[in-house]
Amino acid sequence: TSTGPAIVEEAIEVGAQVVWMQLGVVHESAAHVARHAGLEVIMDRCMKIEHARFFGGLAVLGLNTGVISARRRQPQLSEASATEVAPGHVTGQRKGEMR
Repeated sequence: TSTGPAIVEEAIEVGAQVVWMQLGVVHESAAHVARHAGLEVIMDRCMKIEHARFFGGLAVLGLNTGVISARRRQPQLSEASATEVAPGHVTGQRKGEMR
């Protein structure tokens, strides 16, 4: 878009730390100027979608594809706990043998 360079110049003037260009807005030369001035550049992203991605709510937006999730993964059982038969007893230990 043609407003990219003007927005970047204004962001530099006010001392912004980040320039955010919305979904569908990509302006490589404006991004280059912003990066050269020390700003972080985000292009082609929607703040509402990104917020939902990090804090949940993708289903509310109709984007619950199952590919992106804000839910924490369930811990997987380690090999040690998977082979443990009873507390203190490890598979492979002979009867009466102490370790």
